[in-house]
Amino acid sequence: MTEERTEQPEPTEGVSTRNEQPARPVKAAAPQGPLPIVEVTDVSRVFSNPEGEDFVAIKDVQLTIEDRPGKGEMRAILGPSGCGKSTLLNMIAGLDLPTTGSVKVKGKEIKGPGPDRGMVFQSYSSMPWLNVLDNVAYGLKLRGVKKAERHDRSRQLIKRVGLEGHETKYPQDLSGGMRQRVAIARSLAVEPDIILMDEPFGALDVHTRLDMQNLILDIWDEREATILFVTHDISEAIYLSDKIYIFSTSPGHIIEEIDIALPDERNRELKHSARFRRYEQIIMDKLHELSQEAMEFKVTM
Repeated sequence: MTEERTEQPEPTEGVSTRNEQPARPVKAAAPQGPLPIVEVTDVSRVFSNPEGEDFVAIKDVQLTIEDRPGKGEMRAILGPSGCGKSTLLNMIAGLDLPTTGSVKVKGKEIKGPGPDRGMVFQSYSSMPWLNVLDNVAYGLKLRGVKKAERHDRSRQLIKRVGLEGHETKYPQDLSGGMRQRVAIARSLAVEPDIILMDEPFGALDVHTRLDMQNLILDIWDEREATILFVTHDISEAIYLSDKIYIFSTSPGHIIEEIDIALPDERNRELKHSARFRRYEQIIMDKLHELSQEAMEFKVTM
């Protein structure tokens, strides 16, 4: 049994003591919280063209998304065209690797795609030779899930995204909004911790786009996943996210993070509120400032 010791005051600097006391027991380190679910540190990506010329797509990007058990984060990336937003998303997905820096998920460096991350692209990514059911079940098939189980789970997701009754149709028989619902269901089928979306609603009409935005909010609430998405739509970024990252012109890096303090329960009426309009104005001013800087840069060159 360890003897109990009475702690003595530490001697102040410059004062010597003849009767040295035993060393104070080292306190155990305080337990750390969960590692960030996404951690991007000093990331740059350089591409080379056939002539050997380098193009810096993004430079020294820093981004951290905390892991919030029971409620994932919803983050948006806004910025000018060609500033590297999709490049960053592809690296988090594991579809590309940084030239310098590191990209980690839950403390582990990303070396390639994984089942912990699902990706929804702007272009319709369904496999044309598979029907809706088999498209949604494809990831489960790759993971070795038996046919009966994967079809059962896929049917539940198809119903959840509003496509019940379309299981045997092929992508060419579906509208744009329906194809994106298939892509979302396929991403959800493998139950990822992180859902990455690259302008998923950019090609949709206004009404379908609003429906898809509300679907994503519902899924986020149900699945408690972290969602990071790229968009050019300021209103969409504010409506969906709890934080917005604004990218600079190329080479892209994050120049501002804007926390969105809106109610968790969001609806279309919220878009007409004074606070929502204020966020729109702040972001539009920032993006206008960036466009002016880009024009001045071109003139100077």
